[in-house]
Amino acid sequence: MFKKTVLLMLTATGCLLSGLANATDDGRHWNGPGYHGNPGGNFSIHVVPPPRLVPPPHYQPVRCLPGNRVDQLQAEQASRIHAGRQDGDLTRSEADMLWAQQERIAGMERRMRQDGCLTANERNDLIARLEQASRNIWRERHDNERRGYHHRPPHGGWNSDRH
Repeated sequence: MFKKTVLLMLTATGCLLSGLANATDDGRHWNGPGYHGNPGGNFSIHVVPPPRLVPPPHYQPVRCLPGNRVDQLQAEQASRIHAGRQDGDLTRSEADMLWAQQERIAGMERRMRQDGCLTANERNDLIARLEQASRNIWRERHDNERRGYHHRPPHGGWNSDRH
């Protein structure tokens, strides 16, 4: 009796496993999305790799932009500071302050370019800072603080009526 019971159980288990192995996924997802039937009739386990991660549709990859405009603004401003110092429009302390501002911006640019890419946001940030620096250069060159006694304007002052 025991042999018949074991034989019956093995037969039932074999039929069950054979039926599981021959099951197909007909859209009802018989045993979840990871099951793939085995048409050969032998039971086997298939390892299904996880799905690839796909970025959301609104994702925009980072675009690297050229920094030509940034470099051009820096060169123009360096030239204006140098010319202001030569013309006497800038005092030594004004020129030093403007050069320090240029160095801070150049340091920021170096840090932003360390990854080999200048993004649109980084470029716009640098351009905004350079535009502020340009306004500072204009203001310092036109504030009537001149270098040295001989650079006083020829008009105005206490002896403007004596020539």
